[in-house]
Amino acid sequence: MVKRLKNMNIRIKVYLLIIIAGIALIMWKQADVKYRRGKDIVSVISEWQQQGKPVVAHEAVRGDIKEYIKITVCPVTNRIAEVFVTRNIWEKLKAKQAIFEQTETGLISGCVAEIAHDADINNGMFMVRVAFDNDIAQKQQAIVINVHIDTFENVISLPNEIIDIVNEEFFVWKIVSGKAEKVKVTVLARNGYGAIIGSGVKEGDLIIYRGQALLKPHDKICIVSDTCQADVLKGENI
Repeated sequence: MVKRLKNMNIRIKVYLLIIIAGIALIMWKQADVKYRRGKDIVSVISEWQQQGKPVVAHEAVRGDIKEYIKITVCPVTNRIAEVFVTRNIWEKLKAKQAIFEQTETGLISGCVAEIAHDADINNGMFMVRVAFDNDIAQKQQAIVINVHIDTFENVISLPNEIIDIVNEEFFVWKIVSGKAEKVKVTVLARNGYGAIIGSGVKEGDLIIYRGQALLKPHDKICIVSDTCQADVLKGENI
């Protein structure tokens, strides 16, 4: 009888300990939930409001920008190649213009050697002959070359991809007093080299290159470096 009473007391004590532990766990969980609810909720939006939206920006600078056109020539000797071009290309070409093309074997360079004065009677196009500085490795293959046709002197050039086009008007985002502003610009020319800006941007202006997809006028801006842009600009894909 005494032994049964002792075993019953032990079981009661174990049950009491389990109940007390369960109550303590519930109370701890409730306290933890209250603590978490009391903390400030940090979100991308709140971070932007405090720090500004992250963008990559660069100063607009002036410089000389070379203009090129691409033409495909067919080698006729080790150093000479020819092509027939349309009138609009023919009008841009002149003798001694520099040519180049980067290939797997190195840089191909040379110049425009000869331009026909009249169109060919058979195809209505103009023959152009170019001369290379060194032997051409791929004699039987066509070669796409760049011809330097002009130079824009002391101009501001911006990448085509950062320019917004709305109703045939051009806009870029720039930073004014720490805030985003969308400004209208005039574009003098566009090509693979970028866009030559006529007005709307002056030297020294901070132009936004990445992050503009999420901007609204007068948004606070946080400029980040190119090295960390992949992390801070993830919001562009939201």
